[in-house]
Amino acid sequence: MNVADLKVLLTQNVGLQVDDHGTFITSVWKISDKVQKQIVFFPDDETKLVYVSIRFEERCDDPGFLAALLRENLKLSVVKFCMDKDGRFMALAELPDDFVSDDLIRRALYGLYTAAGRFQELLAAATGAR
Repeated sequence: MNVADLKVLLTQNVGLQVDDHGTFITSVWKISDKVQKQIVFFPDDETKLVYVSIRFEERCDDPGFLAALLRENLKLSVVKFCMDKDGRFMALAELPDDFVSDDLIRRALYGLYTAAGRFQELLAAATGAR
């Protein structure tokens, strides 16, 4: 899937307001009254996947928090917690090019929303316990 086709799908079928950056697309999403996250949509021709992700600015190296994130990966479908190359936490969905549809993108967005909420809950529990 190319960026132009993905942009049409996101704007016309899913109803998102997006910014086209040439090789990837972003959209700002209000998760709660206090939290806004940027969602990145990146179609990769090499892997034939569309990556949908949000990055968390918060950092925490508490072993209990890290273990809790890994346990969450077992509960979440479509979306998984991981770290980017800079060591920042992310929630990431990998969608096969051949199956990308408005319904699958909506499921990925719901998964990201759920993951963002769980991330904040787990972080509060880890930092509040100190």
